[in-house]
Amino acid sequence: RASGGRAMITYHEGYFGISPDLLFRLRGSVVPKSLIWALPAMASGMGLFFYWGGVDNEASNSVSQAWTGYSFILGFLIVYRMQVSYNRFWEACSLTNEMRGEWIDAYCSLCSFCNKSDAKHEEVLAFKGLLMRLFSMMHQGAIAKLCLMEVEEVPIIDPTGIEPDYLEFVMHHPEKMEILVSWIEQAIVAAAQDDVIVVAPPILSRAFHELSRGMVNFNSVMKIRNYALPFPIVQMIQCLMIFHACVTPIISSLIMYNWRWAGMLAFSSVFSLWCINYIAMEIEQPFGDHYNNLPVIQMQHEFNKGLLLQTDRLLWRGA
Repeated sequence: RASGGRAMITYHEGYFGISPDLLFRLRGSVVPKSLIWALPAMASGMGLFFYWGGVDNEASNSVSQAWTGYSFILGFLIVYRMQVSYNRFWEACSLTNEMRGEWIDAYCSLCSFCNKSDAKHEEVLAFKGLLMRLFSMMHQGAIAKLCLMEVEEVPIIDPTGIEPDYLEFVMHHPEKMEILVSWIEQAIVAAAQDDVIVVAPPILSRAFHELSRGMVNFNSVMKIRNYALPFPIVQMIQCLMIFHACVTPIISSLIMYNWRWAGMLAFSSVFSLWCINYIAMEIEQPFGDHYNNLPVIQMQHEFNKGLLLQTDRLLWRGA
């Protein structure tokens, strides 16, 4: 099992679409698990061919038709699961990036709205520093809540300046996200009242809207984390897959004219379906503990970098 903190697997398909490094890489591959089903099926198909004593043309035609119909139904279910899993994975990618974009833009806007006068310089720095830490903690809370496993190494920007009692309260509270959103909104309102933020209220409301849209995206992606594929679908697929792996060697030994092709048919049929099924299982839950899940720790690092960029003096040209 992989940790949620690992980056996604990077690869290069090669100039002609074939890469030895890609073909023989085992980390994150579904091939080893699929071979556990395919190799015994191949051996059984070859052994049963010799047991039956060769092909029976009359029996093979009817058996072949029944097996083809069964394989079609199973293939339809597997492809359906693959499509649903990919849609879930891509939606999780989109929503997490939209959440990050909304919050980063809200923070950048608030920094731009700050008072540029020297008299308010210290208050502006304190306000920006507080917001930076609160936004970092909020994104960290979102990442931690999305992950199915315990993730303790999600980094946040040094929370120095936040009162220890408040910090202890929020870091261990089950509703961490709601608390931090409330604190950010309170900080914005207080800054506007103290003239730390000097911008027209309709323009300032943009920051509240972006903060709100980020929370909407977070709650939307939580449905992928909380709700798996319906149980009857998964149960039926598992039953049909096991039955298929057990029956395919028998079918291949009856319909093929030599033992080599009997083994090859059993291997290819079982191997391909289990590969697709395992791929669907890998990407169905993007926030699990597989190598092919989303790199949530990397997302947090990138978010922190975006916040820290606002502290660069060269960013504020003419300020």
